[in-house]
Amino acid sequence: EALRIFKLNNGTSHVDVARTLESIGGILLKKDERELSLLRFQESLSIHQKVDCNSESTANVLMNIGILLGSECPTDAMDHLKQSLEIRKLQGNEHEKVADVLIEIAKLLNMQEESDGAIECFREVLRILKLRLG
Repeated sequence: EALRIFKLNNGTSHVDVARTLESIGGILLKKDERELSLLRFQESLSIHQKVDCNSESTANVLMNIGILLGSECPTDAMDHLKQSLEIRKLQGNEHEKVADVLIEIAKLLNMQEESDGAIECFREVLRILKLRLG
């Protein structure tokens, strides 16, 4: 209902519509409704890329899509994760959110049996966390 109202009042390409779709995608993911979740995240991403392509929400949606695509479409998953990483790095290379994306990239690399790349990502995560946490 909230989504319908946002679309009615603001149009279908408003950031509030994108955030609502992102929230719905997250709820569906928690309910393990992966296909519907992916659709909502993709709708959200389409709007975010038009209105604010470097926002934190855009990075979140990209990471969630990357996670969902994971084993089924590893190349697409990696593309989404790398885009999320680039946005996160705008906050600084040592930001905790950079570490979050690197963890997901490492998991994907490990799943693809690219252990050297996965280890490098995890090393970078540890470096960032040591800097951030002391």
